[in-house]
Amino acid sequence: VGPNSTHDAADHVSLYAVGDPAQTDQFITTIETPGVAYAVAIHDGLAYVADGRAGLQIINYLAYDAQGQPPTVTLATSADNNQVEAGQWLDITASVADDVQARAVTFLVDDEIVAVDRTFPFTLRMAAPPREAGATFAVQAQAVDTGGNMGEGNPLTLTLAADTTPPQLLLTAPADGGETALGTTAALLVLFDDPLDPTTITAAALKLFAAGSDGQIDTADDVLVNGTIAHHAAMNGVQLRLDAPLSIGEYRAEIEPGVQNLSGRGLAAPYSWRFSVSPKIEVFWTNPSGGDWDNGNNWHTGSPPAAIDDVYITIPGDYEVKTASDFSLGALIVGAGAGSQILDLTGRTLTAKSHILLQPGGHFRTSNSVITGTATLRNESIFNLRESALMLPVDNVGEFKLWDQPTLLRGPIYNHEGSTMLLISTLGANRWVSVRIEGDLYNEGLLEIQPTSSAFDALNAHLAISGTLENRATGVVRGMPDASGRNGIGTLKGIIINTGRIEAQGTLQIGGLLLDNQTTGLMQGSGLFDIRSNAIRHGGTISPSAPDAPIAKLTMRNALSMTTDTVLNMDIGGLAAGTEHDQLVVEGDAALAGVLNIQSADGFEPQLGAQVKIITFKSYVGTFTQVNGLSLGNGKRWQVNYNVGDITLEVVEE
Repeated sequence: VGPNSTHDAADHVSLYAVGDPAQTDQFITTIETPGVAYAVAIHDGLAYVADGRAGLQIINYLAYDAQGQPPTVTLATSADNNQVEAGQWLDITASVADDVQARAVTFLVDDEIVAVDRTFPFTLRMAAPPREAGATFAVQAQAVDTGGNMGEGNPLTLTLAADTTPPQLLLTAPADGGETALGTTAALLVLFDDPLDPTTITAAALKLFAAGSDGQIDTADDVLVNGTIAHHAAMNGVQLRLDAPLSIGEYRAEIEPGVQNLSGRGLAAPYSWRFSVSPKIEVFWTNPSGGDWDNGNNWHTGSPPAAIDDVYITIPGDYEVKTASDFSLGALIVGAGAGSQILDLTGRTLTAKSHILLQPGGHFRTSNSVITGTATLRNESIFNLRESALMLPVDNVGEFKLWDQPTLLRGPIYNHEGSTMLLISTLGANRWVSVRIEGDLYNEGLLEIQPTSSAFDALNAHLAISGTLENRATGVVRGMPDASGRNGIGTLKGIIINTGRIEAQGTLQIGGLLLDNQTTGLMQGSGLFDIRSNAIRHGGTISPSAPDAPIAKLTMRNALSMTTDTVLNMDIGGLAAGTEHDQLVVEGDAALAGVLNIQSADGFEPQLGAQVKIITFKSYVGTFTQVNGLSLGNGKRWQVNYNVGDITLEVVEE
């Protein structure tokens, strides 16, 4: 793809031949994608394309390999003269040549499989075995092409040199010179660059001392703090798990040279570092007229909150607290239950360590804002996030409004029963509301996409979820029309699991890897479902009628594939489609199965021979397994007619 993909031209995927190292710009073809191709990665011989709002596109860009010609493999290493210190990190690269293309490479060390790389380029990062100097080990690679043909390269033999490099310390937690809040430190962690010998990680390996009665560290009355040693092999770490969280005071930690790598090399000398534990203070806002965060007179302590303090903006009244720079804190509670208390975060970064609670009356003003840290945000009020980033888990029991673009959430997001989550656009022409969630969204309340404030062809609403949208039993996902009454477009992406209700009142575009409308799930509405998911499972109920439209015409832009679990509900109250009886319009092909439920309105008495067209499609296969509600009474019933382009109900004699 192009290095600077934009929206002003066709941005697709181009294929080049690079088999000749002297000519790597030999153009073959361009593969068009439905969106804007931003990035591409090759995995298992397929191209995975980040295609903007069109989501992830998977492209099979080369024909099937039917020639039976196995690939050839050549290995290269980062080791000088094929010699490496025992226990040190080593990079292996497999260069594969094939008549079509390689799919995967399996790496073996002394005939034992250690890794399989399916992504080009094919590489292995490993620690050299902890053996004596002069010993050797062999690395081999087996390549498989897209036709299943396997080729094996010559082994690469490497000689082990004595390990002369001691392990290097990478990180300590808490950090040297750092300050932590009371009640938050229950363990120490040290990370190294080398794999460690677990037999050397003893109770004496990592020690912690607290200042004694004189309050000073490194004096005679220092006290050893009790804990349990643990080894974390996956991250080359040593941990001291404390018997209780640390109290207020000064501390010194020490890691001993006895901690060794797999070759028996240890630290040249003990390493020690210091940190402190400080009291966490609750700081209360006191000015009912509002004012500046940095003005100490506005706080009950006489000074602004420190980075570890818990902050309360909870006195009643209508006021605004303004911030002049980025800031950090422990916990933040905003809202008095009456009036409106606003914390202005415009252009600021708020870092919270503990939790953020928006109580009734509490609000944030956001624009180009970042809310981050290790906290969780709970919203019990009306939370407006406008063109900003919220990098915390969210627990919403109020009203959560996402405005305009771009807006980023990290997730997971929990939208509880009785709560609302709204995507709203207030921007002018050629702008839209665009929200990206880099995690999962669990919906038990209302998730409503309000795409536009003017013409739908200029304003769209997009919700891209990199994880899973799980619409639970009480959840409603609703795509709304624009303010002028025309259809807007709401886009849902990711894996969508529906056991609640998804409504299309406008145009609701659903993409991503999977749409799974499960047995208890309901898809309904008077709008259009534009389903572009890679895989679709219709195991639930489809019903045009929705709370906003007792009789409705529901359109599905693509094919419809029903299963034996699918239920299709049709309400019939007259002969006019969309106004007097439900109709399902399938713009693609229909595979019919499952149950058709016909609900004829009380007092509706059609004449013999009368017909209503309940489904239209391009073509169909199959029939309904079961049809309920055929009887009309008075000696008449419905007869289901399967026609070339539609299904009709015709009134016949009982």
